[in-house]
Amino acid sequence: MAQSKILCAGDPILDIYIENDIMHHFNGGALNIYQNVLALLENFWPSNSNTFDFAYPAEYLWGDIFNCYTIVRTPQDTEGSPLVNKRYSNIFYEPFGIAEKIIEFKPTIFVMGDYNKGSLNDFPSDPDTILPTIKYGIVDSRYRSLDYRWLKTCTTKIWHATGSEYDEEWAKSFDYIFWTNGEKPVKILKNGELLATLLVPNDTLVTNTCGSGDTFTAAISACLYAYDDISDKSIVDYGNFAIQVCQDVVSMPYTSTTTKRINKECTLQI
Repeated sequence: MAQSKILCAGDPILDIYIENDIMHHFNGGALNIYQNVLALLENFWPSNSNTFDFAYPAEYLWGDIFNCYTIVRTPQDTEGSPLVNKRYSNIFYEPFGIAEKIIEFKPTIFVMGDYNKGSLNDFPSDPDTILPTIKYGIVDSRYRSLDYRWLKTCTTKIWHATGSEYDEEWAKSFDYIFWTNGEKPVKILKNGELLATLLVPNDTLVTNTCGSGDTFTAAISACLYAYDDISDKSIVDYGNFAIQVCQDVVSMPYTSTTTKRINKECTLQI
């Protein structure tokens, strides 16, 4: 395994589930990506713990831990769907501190979770802010609102697009695209051309899908950390593994952390 360093950044979200008038809180958004990366690579740390980190936006550091909320009805409520709490819909994070963290940490892999809440929607105005060269930049973007300057120094750019958010013009900025759409087949594009179409199992008992997109991005990121390989075969293998990881989390209630792991021999546990 090549020694890599992986840094996650973006908008932390708090997923709140209301069940029988009881509120259950779970990490969502970029922080959900991060905790799933840590889970998938559990066998690589703590001995390599200095190769993992999360770049928190400014308000997070100052103690306003979660000012962006997703309200999710009970998973048993078939009529339920994720709802944005209007009280917090106009509250945004600031990107202060993220560029400094990138410069200090010098990641090999930079994972960006953009929920259009401010962490990655702008770039520091200081002209002296120059990010280091980053081998892999991976974007989990629900809104395509990410400021592209965060990707500028990334050698290989990867986008996880979901459903109808896929946009051909925006896709031109990326070398690889994993395009997921619920239970429909996953499409992998390389330089704008279809590389592979991967089937999604249809026998999974789905309990809750909230956070599964974060988990898919986490799985691709973890594979890059473990293998450091972007051959066509490896990219397809990563996609198949990410599908299995997502099947794991959607079978659990709430926003869940996967039970799948990559072992030190870099064998994907499927």
